[in-house]
Amino acid sequence: MSSKVWYGLLLHWDWSTLLSTSSTKAWYQTLYQIGVLVSRSSLYCIKFKRVWIFSLLQVVNAVFLLFAVRFQFLPSAWIVLVIILYEGLLGGAAYVNTFYFISKEVTSPVCQLVSYLRVRKIEDETESMDIFTVLNLFLP
Repeated sequence: MSSKVWYGLLLHWDWSTLLSTSSTKAWYQTLYQIGVLVSRSSLYCIKFKRVWIFSLLQVVNAVFLLFAVRFQFLPSAWIVLVIILYEGLLGGAAYVNTFYFISKEVTSPVCQLVSYLRVRKIEDETESMDIFTVLNLFLP
């Protein structure tokens, strides 16, 4: 979710009863990363060959949230937090299934090395984002 959509949703509710104003972005990031963690861990339980479905669902979420900002029809901030968690689940599932099927379908050693290096780079970026998101929860 882009920051502009997020702040458009923030303006609609009194978040002081839910979260402090300064920590709403940190909680948004934390919920998203929890969704990513759960869906990336689910590869051993379920695999999705049609990963394009996740992209389509993310577009549907974006359109829905843009309408929510424009027309302010969501009755509760809790719904937005659930949608953020759902977005994390979609993003993580798309990521883990894409790289899983690439690793299974690509047989050339050079392609496998390139694929491995891409995965490591993305994992390193994600891990650093997770660390800083958690740290941000405890900063004033």
